Amino acid sequence: MSFSNKVVCGGGSISDQLVMGEVPTGLINGTNTTFTVASSVFGNAIDVFLNGLLQKRTDDYTFTSPSTIEFASAPVENSNMLCDYIKA
Repeated sequence: MSFSNKVVCGGGSISDQLVMGEVPTGLINGTNTTFTVASSVFGNAIDVFLNGLLQKRTDDYTFTSPSTIEFASAPVENSNMLCDYIKA
């Protein structure tokens, strides 16, 4: 997803709404599948990266609330997870 082409409604500039490289909360221990970003996400405007690889929504994870990511399989212990998203 390229965030540079997104229109953000509700005031503020895109730089105020854009979050890049956030580490979501949640234990990466090989059993936990639920992770949370700090702010609510605008629609489905989120990209999730696991060990540098973009994860595919519905195959690798689902977005179950305005800020919760649920992986289909628990990330391996000590994996690196980053999220880019637009705040709601």
